[in-house]
Amino acid sequence: MSTFPEGFLWGASTSPHQTEGNNLNSDWWARETLMPGMQPSSDACDSYHRYGEDMRLLADSGLNAYRFGIEWARIEPRPGQISHAELAHYRGMIETAFSLGLAPVVTLHHFSNPRWFPEEGGWTGTSALDPFVSYVTTTTTILDGVEWVVTMNEPNMMAMMVLQDAARSGQLAQWQSPTVDGLAERDRIAAALPVPSPEYGSHFINAHHAVRDIIRDRTGAKVGWSVAGQALTATPGSEAKTREVRYAWEYLYLEASRGDDFVGVQSYSSQSVDADGVIPHPPHPDNSRVGTAYRPDALGVAVRHAWEPTGLPILVTENGIATGDGDRRIAYTGEALQHLHATIDDGADVRGYLPGEDGGHGAHGSRARRMGQPLPRGQSGCVQVSRTRCPLAAGHAGTRCPKSPRTSGSSRCCAPPWDSTNRGKIMSPTPTRSRGHRLCLTEPNRRHLASEASSKRSTMHHRPRT
Repeated sequence: MSTFPEGFLWGASTSPHQTEGNNLNSDWWARETLMPGMQPSSDACDSYHRYGEDMRLLADSGLNAYRFGIEWARIEPRPGQISHAELAHYRGMIETAFSLGLAPVVTLHHFSNPRWFPEEGGWTGTSALDPFVSYVTTTTTILDGVEWVVTMNEPNMMAMMVLQDAARSGQLAQWQSPTVDGLAERDRIAAALPVPSPEYGSHFINAHHAVRDIIRDRTGAKVGWSVAGQALTATPGSEAKTREVRYAWEYLYLEASRGDDFVGVQSYSSQSVDADGVIPHPPHPDNSRVGTAYRPDALGVAVRHAWEPTGLPILVTENGIATGDGDRRIAYTGEALQHLHATIDDGADVRGYLPGEDGGHGAHGSRARRMGQPLPRGQSGCVQVSRTRCPLAAGHAGTRCPKSPRTSGSSRCCAPPWDSTNRGKIMSPTPTRSRGHRLCLTEPNRRHLASEASSKRSTMHHRPRT
């Protein structure tokens, strides 16, 4: 049995767009129906209204931390227009976490932007920094008491997505080869997850550095950002190429973390590098449902790759496997924790483990399908949903009604590999069954929701940018 350090954070991670539902002013909401294969997020897990239930499930499971995000598109739906109601909503989430004994780990930017932001040029625009700095400065007014603040989620993945967008739109001449013929082929190339160049990564590094001290000075919180650990390994003779690729994917952003208070590490799988670059995941029966290899050891590799060049305290801010098989998730998590503990034995300063399921980072809409279905309403006006008690079955906090035609029976999840009486120790996990809860949409509740929406509209005001 492995023992983790005193005060270790055990928790779970979510992102706002993927769980809250109805993020109407987000660029991702606008794009969901335009991207092939992407499912509309719709109500998602409805955690915007049900975060109290979600957090209680975490606390009742013996966990002591919760990573969640503030959605910029809700705070600033139009340029310079700030919603005090939404600020109050997210402050309410922070207060709820405190009241349940959960340490809030707050992410200020998790991929999605207000719809107006890309329309004004996005991250590559000449004026990208000013609105982001303004937004972050505004959010510091509700972060009192928060100890951990993540400025950005996976800037290396965001740089890759910006590069993909440029490739699809034909802005990058180097993506055109004599064999490319039309938009379909261009999309195929762009879908190959290109290695993000420092040119695109610099936009996010500049934004992170611009707000880091603002957050510290105004809140006293520890500040860092989370990097998608690729856990890249070299095939024989490809060590130089591996260093080149690893720098572009990871070390550029880890070097930018110097001067931070911690670095978030996010890991799902591992890949090898040969002389031509990153080797795609080969087909295998054990692959996850998003095609990645079953590699729980990747977490240890990713933590070491982050710790060695930075020496910073580390939070594991995402980890997991995309699977509907609870037993498989248990096995993956147990193995990953053993590899994580080995890094601690070797001297890494790991402060917490807050997993989130699967690696479908770019597919916000489709991930909403994996993390929670739109809630079906019965003739009674109530919503019957399956609510698991297991945060390691991340995102299953709101799944489709067991009586829905698309499912049968109650969903199965895994118990966490520790319990409330043995915090910090890896226990023998056992499967548990989810419990059903009913959310009654009675007439008084409907009137309350309508009043809440009206109140939010009335508390919007326009703030000129400074």
